[in-house]
Amino acid sequence: MKAPRDFFDYDGFVEKFKPRKTTDDCYTPAAVYETVLRWARDAYALGEDAPIIRPFFPGGDYERADYPPECVVLDNPPFSILSAIVAFYDSLRIRFFLFAPALTSLRLAARATVIYTGATITYANGATIPTCFVTSLDRAWRVRAEPALGAAIHAANATERKGKRLPVYQLPENVLNGARLDTLAALVQLRLTAGQVRVIGNLEAMRRAKKGLFGGGILIGPKAAAKAAKAAKAAKAAKAAKAAKAAKAAKARVWALAAHEAAAAKECDATEAVVALAPWLAGDVGGEG
Repeated sequence: MKAPRDFFDYDGFVEKFKPRKTTDDCYTPAAVYETVLRWARDAYALGEDAPIIRPFFPGGDYERADYPPECVVLDNPPFSILSAIVAFYDSLRIRFFLFAPALTSLRLAARATVIYTGATITYANGATIPTCFVTSLDRAWRVRAEPALGAAIHAANATERKGKRLPVYQLPENVLNGARLDTLAALVQLRLTAGQVRVIGNLEAMRRAKKGLFGGGILIGPKAAAKAAKAAKAAKAAKAAKAAKAAKAAKARVWALAAHEAAAAKECDATEAVVALAPWLAGDVGGEG
């Protein structure tokens, strides 16, 4: 029989069996998913009857999922094993259109088409990630940049988040809360005595509106508030000027192509690439002549 001490950490024992939430748990907002699905259907003439499979969910196993003939996997997979997922579908000739991290997915262009859109998606768990797409559906192109898809995703993401935004309040200049003081502290030294502050839990106007001053705050005199605001404005300007000067002085290291790389690049011009302005910019540029 085990000693009683073996059972002291019961909570720790139970914790071991709870599902872990990792950076792979980026659940796709419904409006964004529908926008991407609609674009893929139109771009690749999939038709409304094409079976769309979503095998990536908590506890799911994509390798044992059911993939009917002519189906397309359109889903947001765990980014940490994306290369293995693409290899799996490629080996079985299962068609796919997958969400992917924009900064690290270009290497997959060796075996699939990578589509960049300039979109940064805010997922359901709050993670904000620059997102591209990797697909086997494209027979013509290996790398694409599609601003129209990016614009549609941005609009869908904004609609999804609209109802979840926190209210924005503008406090009087002589009311400081924790957030304001934290911002101020990065720019200005401020020291106030006990006689120069009045600690408050809320403002009367906010109380009447059934709103709260998160974390409470302090009242300071109008003169002190004006001095702090003036100093903060001057500090911001000085900081911006310093940053601009540093950027101008910085020298970027220029990397050159090796001879064999330059030759390989030249071979890529054997056929004509398609390059065009985003539709909403073409008119502006064309009218400048």
